Amino acid sequence: MITRLEGPARVVAVGFWYFTAVFTWLVDIPFAYANFIQPRLLPDFIRVAEMHAWLTVVLLPVAWLSLLRPLAHPRSRRLAQGLLGAWALLALILPFTPSLAVIQPDGWGLMACFSALLFPLGCAIADMLSARPLPDLPAADRTERDFMAVLLATTFVVAFYASQAAASSPWSPDGFAASVLTHLVAAAAAFLVLTAMRAFASLRERPVHAEFWLATTLLFACLAAIVGSVILPTISVTSGARWFAGQAFAFTLTMGLVARGRLKGAPHGDGVLAALSGLVPAKLATRAPWVWALWLPAVAGAGLGIAAIGRIVDWNFLVSTLGVIVVWLLALVSALALLADRTGRAASSLLPARAALAGCPVALVAYLLVVPPPSHAGSSTPVDAWTVADPSFRTLREALRPPAPADTDFYPFLQRHTNLGPEVPVPAFDVRHAPLAGVPAATRPHVFLFVIDSLRRDYVSAYNPANTFTPALKAFAAENIVFDRAITRYGATGLSVPSIWVGGMVPHKQYPTPFGPFNALYALLMDQHYTPWLSWDNVVDVIVPREGTGPRLSANRAVKDFRFCEMVGDIRSRLDQLTPGGPPVFTWGLAQDVHISAITREGGGVVDDDPYPGFHPPYASRVRRVDACFGAFVDDLKARGLYDHSIIIFTADHGDSLGEEGRWGHAYTLFPEILQIPLIIHLPRAMRERFETDTTGVAFTADLTPTLYALLGYETTPPSPAFGQPLFWPRGQARPPRASSGALIASSYGSVYGWLDDNGRQLYVSDGVSLRDYRYELDGTPTGRALPVTPEDRRVGQKSIRAAIGEVASFYRYSVAMTK
Repeated sequence: MITRLEGPARVVAVGFWYFTAVFTWLVDIPFAYANFIQPRLLPDFIRVAEMHAWLTVVLLPVAWLSLLRPLAHPRSRRLAQGLLGAWALLALILPFTPSLAVIQPDGWGLMACFSALLFPLGCAIADMLSARPLPDLPAADRTERDFMAVLLATTFVVAFYASQAAASSPWSPDGFAASVLTHLVAAAAAFLVLTAMRAFASLRERPVHAEFWLATTLLFACLAAIVGSVILPTISVTSGARWFAGQAFAFTLTMGLVARGRLKGAPHGDGVLAALSGLVPAKLATRAPWVWALWLPAVAGAGLGIAAIGRIVDWNFLVSTLGVIVVWLLALVSALALLADRTGRAASSLLPARAALAGCPVALVAYLLVVPPPSHAGSSTPVDAWTVADPSFRTLREALRPPAPADTDFYPFLQRHTNLGPEVPVPAFDVRHAPLAGVPAATRPHVFLFVIDSLRRDYVSAYNPANTFTPALKAFAAENIVFDRAITRYGATGLSVPSIWVGGMVPHKQYPTPFGPFNALYALLMDQHYTPWLSWDNVVDVIVPREGTGPRLSANRAVKDFRFCEMVGDIRSRLDQLTPGGPPVFTWGLAQDVHISAITREGGGVVDDDPYPGFHPPYASRVRRVDACFGAFVDDLKARGLYDHSIIIFTADHGDSLGEEGRWGHAYTLFPEILQIPLIIHLPRAMRERFETDTTGVAFTADLTPTLYALLGYETTPPSPAFGQPLFWPRGQARPPRASSGALIASSYGSVYGWLDDNGRQLYVSDGVSLRDYRYELDGTPTGRALPVTPEDRRVGQKSIRAAIGEVASFYRYSVAMTK
């Protein structure tokens, strides 16, 4: 009975140390620490870290159970005893040390990460030592079996994803045919690799051993490539110790999977299957119908589950890509197990390898002739439409896309200037849009700045006549100022919020400390004796000094639970303190109502009974709720006589992708639906009579701080071309020209940058994560119109982006080494 618990115990014990390694690794990555760990956006994750020391004690018996086999085998006994002894020692020490949750990004986290991986790696080595030796059998020709296995796996993958595509989009024979051909290219490549491995191993003295270690090396190469090219670039880890830690995960996972397969032996002398069978249940080789009846739905369920997560939040298709890789691996290894050769014939030549080698370029040439390259120009063709609906087709199509020509150092340049770590110090100095005199302006209206996290402008009726669910905002817009081309400077909260307070671009670092000297808006508020009422989240906590701030909004709520109605209710409860000519207040409210993670935590459904045709209902229903509370707030100001003594700004820090071309979320992409935001401003009547504006010109979130400077009587000068300009200027005067004809925009979390030109109409994006460039015309539609990228577009766009990033680095007085 006890031995039956060894497998589950191993999963728990190894999983515990993998959790430890992941947590400490994320702590050491500044981006992950600032945006997920420090603000406790993953509360269950943090709670486990807080209990880590006592879990080490509680799980000690589980560790013993997980090592029963190695403890009983003479070759692995000492290693297993060492692993168990090390665990016991930690169980004695850790309860008397600080919690794992308090580790800081100072290097200790990375050391803890490498240390935590020692237990899973040690278990893998112990399993290898305690496994039966591989048989010394002659090489067998498994070409036919491998061909059938690859064909069977490919058929399963095509059918699985095609059924999903057909369920979510119109059936397209052209799209399906292109998908089949693309999958055949992948199948030909997989068959070529399998055949080549077996052919090479057949030349060795011990072919089964050679197959085993070649397959092990191939599995590690695949996992290392996935980690290095798919996962790590999304968090700007491209080199250094953090990169090696990522590869250590890949190596440890490879050894664990291979060791699990090694314990099953080499069925029928198949060294490849011995290395890879750890991915699938051992009973698959029995071909029992009930096993397959359970296993195939499990594989399909895993694929569907990962796809569902991707529809909730996905970073540039990271989740869906990983899902495709998982389904492919499970399908291929399952097919090899099902068709395991029981009698194998002696191999006599390299003819199978030659046949596979000939078939691969034939399929590839056919693919290049028939399937057009992905255009990123929207679903303009049946093939493009099928690509959106079929994640496997999209992944393979992107992998087969030839790399775009570019300056060989350009994408590394983007990566080096993104998510700067502690090794790149940024000196603190005062940033101001005008010399501050310390004399209050003659008129100091109250300022209410409402920022709705992730609010798209097409979900506000002032920008979309089809929207009927924001009547309060429609009425507010009708009597106030609506900026037609409002754009965020950063595609996510992490740097968008600091850029609003600074009034310009900021170092791509989370965050320079102390940040207070850079905060031009805070300096203005203190200069004009405003009392700030702020919703205090993890970003504001870093960028806004605490001195002089008033009572917090939503003080008893976690950041993830900031809701607009509660925030506005808090403000309304304080309005009795305000008088038309009294001391002014400045309110900052960053509400999370429509953030995709908030919607997910609330169940992902609508909050009313409206179907919202043409819109994403869960999102739209929450926008309606925000609208109602905003309308009540405006009515309250009017009833109290405060409306005409207030500046009210309604905007967003960025937009969101809500399924357009399969995209969800906003983490590190710069698509038009993420950049275009609402911006509606109310000015007191007297102030509106003194100032004019141009609502057709481009308006940036970074313009809000210099705008407040100008409205309070200061003549502004941008500190550098990377900073904003006032959106209002005295009547009769010319509009202040922008320092540059274009503007740099960026993702907050990844090495993705853009250049916005032609008064906010032309967008060029360089994606340093997927190593692709895109171009869009912002034509007033949510997703814009994608355009082809010509060599001249690429030259001008990349040159402009490089120069603008250099301008930011120059202004903030930091330099980046050639390696990061």
